[in-house]
Amino acid sequence: MTHETMYEKARGGDEKALATLISDYKPLFLSQSKMYWNRMETHDVDDYLQEGAIVIWKIVDKGNYSTSQGGFGAYLKSAYTLHLAGLWQKYTMKNLIPTAEVLHTADDGSFFTRNFGAGYADRFYTVSDKAEK
Repeated sequence: MTHETMYEKARGGDEKALATLISDYKPLFLSQSKMYWNRMETHDVDDYLQEGAIVIWKIVDKGNYSTSQGGFGAYLKSAYTLHLAGLWQKYTMKNLIPTAEVLHTADDGSFFTRNFGAGYADRFYTVSDKAEK
């Protein structure tokens, strides 16, 4: 049975078809999420698999996919990639602020920096700053 057929069955309420789709696309979810591993410290592999399941569930629930759009796998890959980008944007806007220190300033105005990575926004904003945003 093709994934397009399983999508149609899941759309009709077949929970087994939905579970099969989620299971079949776990490798896709893992490969697409690798670039975010160790960047979002609040997420682990299980979280990315769960996000993939959520994306499939939303596609099935809303009925966004049509076979005229091509294969289900390509549609899902695009939807999951966009979903991850949205997660990354929300994560960086709420949790991380890049920090750096100037180590040396030369006579010509150039300088060398050392990056410390990122810190949580709570360290840099006061409660009143957060309320204004």
